[in-house]
Amino acid sequence: MGAVEVKPSSSGTRRLRALFSSIVLGVAVQLWMGRGGVGNAHVAESLRLPCQVFDNFNVSEVDEHIRILASDEFEGRGVGTIGEEKSVHYIANELMSRGFHGGAAHGNDIESFFQRVPLQGVFTKSSSHIEFLKEDGSEVKLAHGDSVALSTDYRQGHLVHLEEEEVYFGGYCIDAGESSHGWNDFDGVDVSGAVVVCLVNQPRQDDSFGGKDAALTYYGRWTYKFEELRRQGAKGALLIHTDESAGYGWSVIGCWADTENVRLDPLPAEGKALAVRGWISASAVDQVVPLGTAGLIDEASKAGFRARKLQLVVSGDLRLNRRFFAGTNVVGVLPATCEGSSSDEEAVILTAHHDHFGIAPDAVSQSDCGESSGEVERERREEDLIYNGALDNASGVGKLLSVATFFGGLKRKGFCTRRKLVLITPTAEEAVLLGSSYYAANPVAAPLGKTVAMVNFDGMNIWGETEDVVGLGAEFSDIQHLLEASAKEEGMVVSGDAEPLQGLFYRSDQLPFARAGVPAVKITHGKSYLGKDEGYFDRVVGDYNQHRYHQLDDDYEYIQSQDKPYEGAAQEVKVSVRLLYSLLNGSGRPHWKPEHAFAKAQAELLGK
Repeated sequence: MGAVEVKPSSSGTRRLRALFSSIVLGVAVQLWMGRGGVGNAHVAESLRLPCQVFDNFNVSEVDEHIRILASDEFEGRGVGTIGEEKSVHYIANELMSRGFHGGAAHGNDIESFFQRVPLQGVFTKSSSHIEFLKEDGSEVKLAHGDSVALSTDYRQGHLVHLEEEEVYFGGYCIDAGESSHGWNDFDGVDVSGAVVVCLVNQPRQDDSFGGKDAALTYYGRWTYKFEELRRQGAKGALLIHTDESAGYGWSVIGCWADTENVRLDPLPAEGKALAVRGWISASAVDQVVPLGTAGLIDEASKAGFRARKLQLVVSGDLRLNRRFFAGTNVVGVLPATCEGSSSDEEAVILTAHHDHFGIAPDAVSQSDCGESSGEVERERREEDLIYNGALDNASGVGKLLSVATFFGGLKRKGFCTRRKLVLITPTAEEAVLLGSSYYAANPVAAPLGKTVAMVNFDGMNIWGETEDVVGLGAEFSDIQHLLEASAKEEGMVVSGDAEPLQGLFYRSDQLPFARAGVPAVKITHGKSYLGKDEGYFDRVVGDYNQHRYHQLDDDYEYIQSQDKPYEGAAQEVKVSVRLLYSLLNGSGRPHWKPEHAFAKAQAELLGK
């Protein structure tokens, strides 16, 4: 059968695939539930939605939601602005009209949908600097926004002072000694109270993390480095930037230095607060450390490396402005509908962040600092100062609301759900996943221990139908089996991450749930477009990333300019609905693979 060409546009082939899918789904459920037997055949059938349930399915409502949310009236949906307030009221009203009730607070009014997220904005003034004193008595002074980009974890004060602090080189600053990687840069080394210089990414010169071309793990993400150094008790953390290791140019870091750094207030308790945290350019490191950046990379990439003290100290001053404000998560709940289900049953979560960057230049100029771009947009069109965020992520919210429509009317079609469905549109995703992080630390609709799985929408396929769908992170857990079966029902296959070196799984709202132990996946499109040449994906997605992602031109008109912008979206939504239905009705729950970094968190979450 592997040599047979399958054309998804053929209805006969789709039915044949559906037949095979029901068999595959039965096997998948047996694997997922961890037990066999005749009873599972019935469970497998109960998890399968027949094709006719989609007979009246229409993605036109997705278009309408995007048109509204990405309109100038909503002012770019900046966090804590009037635009966000309009957005969350619109989303909550749409959920209420589909039978959802508020999951953030008691009551039946619209306020019960709102989880307020306390935030702080910290702006580092250009007069801030650090100064290294080398062993030979020479000094190297680095200005904020030039060769370094600096901020702080400290919650209060307008000045942070460093006075001849010890400096350590921490390698990749990874503590994964108990994992399958067997790597611990801090084994036997105490860096508490020191400023630690770290490489981003992960060792690639041996097989500890899979080698040169292996997918980026969570240990390689720059956010992990700060988290680990808080746990190590360090006083500061400076990440060495190279274009290759970061995946973007220094211009992105320079832009970040020029803008407000938004964080939760207070920061989650992860250890000791860092007095200083930020980035240092490779050229600055070459001035300060005799080995230079290349030598440090070579040293730290060898198995057995341990953090070591550098023969220099660092002083400096960070001058800060602060403001306190709040964003809003929208949380809606559709109770379980099967007979005998109760309100305290387990839950499945679907998310799509609603925030974007507001109005330029006053609201959030950090919008030009997207990680996927090596260049920073410096010129703004005078006639258009609103970051409408149509694809990122009005489209994801539109898809989420279409899912709400489907499940809100499912019982009328003769189908029910055993678990409750929780829909969340987090705030402040663009500020490093703050809304979802706050929810994961303060779950209001269901305890995380009773949250079976989480699915995330971030963006939409507007470039045509594909043969494949991608579930970022699905391969790390049992969700992979269910996703494969769900895709087969739609005549599709599941492909791996198209850009594994970028660590995309760790860059959207599924991450905080995964870190907390909840199996999570981001559903997105594959690369095999029907009727298109092999380079089509790279051209259309590359053009969007370069010219529209986190820029003023990510607007509704761009989506409308595509030939058939909602055919691929319909595929994504249908596969996601099937996956959600199987998660809502399964008697088992997915687990992280034992060797994965998040398996330990799930075991702790479940009291194992």
